Amino acid sequence: MRQSAKALLDMCLKRMPGTKYDKFYCEELIKKVKTTEKMQEITEKLAAVPESEPVPAVVEKFLEIVANITKTAEQLRQDAVKKEEKKQEELKKSKEA
Repeated sequence: MRQSAKALLDMCLKRMPGTKYDKFYCEELIKKVKTTEKMQEITEKLAAVPESEPVPAVVEKFLEIVANITKTAEQLRQDAVKKEEKKQEELKKSKEA
């Protein structure tokens, strides 16, 4: 687990220098995700962001990655319900047209 945490910290420092996503943020994130697999997933997805992306874009993508990985089962269920409702609404609108 320590290696995964170090890899995540190193990736954050490399890809988002000068931001608030530093050692202390990563330490809190590591406490939150708790599993090696989730830390590796965050690290891999952050590494997949093109090097050419500016830091603000990297930060935005990083936050999106973290939000998706740290969602609870209830939040995921709610998102699925909202997505289905939106799909049904669009289908209804297309039938009316």
